This record gives sequence, C-alpha cells and structure tokens, in this order.
Amino acid sequence: SGRAVLVADFAGSVLAELSAHKDDVAAVAFSPSGHRLASASHDNVVWLWDTSAPFKASSATSTASSASSSAAARRLGFLVGHTGTVLSVSFAPAPHRLVTSSYDRSVMVWDDRRLVQRSDQHTARILGVAYARDGKTAVSGSRDKTVKVWSAADGRLLRTLSGHRSNVNAVDVSADGTLVVS
Repeated sequence: SGRAVLVADFAGSVLAELSAHKDDVAAVAFSPSGHRLASASHDNVVWLWDTSAPFKASSATSTASSASSSAAARRLGFLVGHTGTVLSVSFAPAPHRLVTSSYDRSVMVWDDRRLVQRSDQHTARILGVAYARDGKTAVSGSRDKTVKVWSAADGRLLRTLSGHRSNVNAVDVSADGTLVVS
C-alpha cells in the first residue's frame, strides 16, 4: 500500500515495511548519518524512524503484518502541525533537526520532535524543501513560482528568488552552499 515505507537493498530485497501513516506517503528522507528516517504523508503527519540498527535481508518476511510489527519498535514519534499534505522533508546536518513543507503553504523547522519555527511566506503550496549542507540555510520552492531562502537559525526570510514561469517542484543546495537549484 502507498501508506507504508519500504526499506530495500539495491538487490531488490525488501528489508522492512514501516507502517504508521493513515494516507499515502508523499516524501521520505534519511538523516545525514543514516540513523533516522522521516516519512511525510497526505495525512499531514511526519513519522520519525530509528534506522540505526542494520536491516538484514534474512529477517524480512513476505507478510506485511510481521514486517510491520518488527518495524513498530523502530518508531521514534511523529510531527503534527501542518494542516495539509506534507510534500517534502529534509534533514539538517544535525541529526535531530529537519524542515518540512506542505500544501498548507508553510515551512516548519523541527528539533527533536518539537516545532521551533514556522513560516508562511509562500502564497501557494510548497512542493520542495532542502537544507544546505552547512545547516545555516534552508530553501523552499512553491507553486507561487518562487524559491525562498531562509535562515535556519531564526527562520528569517533572507531572499526570494524569482524567474520560474511555472511551479517550483524541487529545490536543492550545492555541497559548498553557494548555489540553489530549482
């Protein structure tokens, strides 16, 4: 079902099925360390998962119920605050901090499952969000045809980048933090 997150290896073996969402999953992201996973959904919720223990092909089963029950112990908690589908999630270099964006036109910064910042600067649904590798800035792209650059420290809008003729569906920041791609 689209409500589960599947963890698989590159050989194609499904190692785990992580079930918690009540609607289809829209986005997933690993933390830089790989020890956490975030899943965002059309149910307006982001679930956090502990992925520090290695997944093993031999422990996976073909039944969803046993895969789900073994994955339940991996749940760290959930983030609630968006009032629309959460479409994008990105971890900061710090493993407990992440940024989310939503159909509700908000960008939210979370620290260890606690909402620390909210911004409503876009005028349409936000389709993509990304943290810069240095953790100092975040960027968001929207159906309003703009990219917003944010201070990750205080949520302050640093600048608005225009020039798109249509929706900004995805954003990212170069490894050295000097370029934004959208």
